Amino acid sequence: MLNAYMTYIVIYYHSSQIKKNNNNNFVVFSVNKSLNHAIFHLNSALYSLNNKLSSAFFEVAPDKSQLMIFTRKRYIDFPPVYINNKTIVPSNTITYLGLILDPKLRWVPHFNYLKCIISKWSNLLRALAGTW
Repeated sequence: MLNAYMTYIVIYYHSSQIKKNNNNNFVVFSVNKSLNHAIFHLNSALYSLNNKLSSAFFEVAPDKSQLMIFTRKRYIDFPPVYINNKTIVPSNTITYLGLILDPKLRWVPHFNYLKCIISKWSNLLRALAGTW
């Protein structure tokens, strides 16, 4: 993942990484060849993050959290990811820094979104120019 914001804080827990941007949004990711190890490190990083935030009187909203596993494999059954003992449900698409990401990183949802935006603008420009 790439982070285009100018200022961010990087905290390392095992092999998981947590990045915070100016909008108080966190991106937690873990990279490992074994999915079980990646989920384990992800859960431990989320547990540590939740403890640190709760000690500073902040609260993490599990219902606003999103989970996506980027893989080319058809691996569907994976261990659950928890925040505050609540399971995070995997998403089909996630918007991050204006990009719509899908699990296989094929960019189809993002291109469909761009086509919709471009067609709206082109119709507006046609109407302003007077040519249909």
